[in-house]
Amino acid sequence: EIVPLKDPKTIKAGEAFPLQIFYKDKPLVGETIIATSDTFVVKDMEAATSHREPQAFSGKTDSEGKVNFIPLIEGVWKLKVIHKEPFEDQKVCQHSANYATLILPVGKARAKLPPKPEHHH
Repeated sequence: EIVPLKDPKTIKAGEAFPLQIFYKDKPLVGETIIATSDTFVVKDMEAATSHREPQAFSGKTDSEGKVNFIPLIEGVWKLKVIHKEPFEDQKVCQHSANYATLILPVGKARAKLPPKPEHHH
């Protein structure tokens, strides 16, 4: 779980915004959180449309599971943390992955994203 430690309405581009990450109700120590925004993704649409979503922020949690998220530009930000643990039966699977995401609007800027291409599998 990604928990804002301040009111999300106060977040501003270029300023640190504190977060705390939890897993099973305990702070998640030493885990990496990544983030990107719509206004950042449009700068490299080729990467975005080929499932290589460009990242604009990365930070590692401290001993209390805390990290300062610093959105450098306005936009709608998607923050994500993936926590992997060894799977109980290694013959079945190597890792169990747990995901948490948080969407935070920063300022008023929004990107005009092109329509998503249809995927045919």
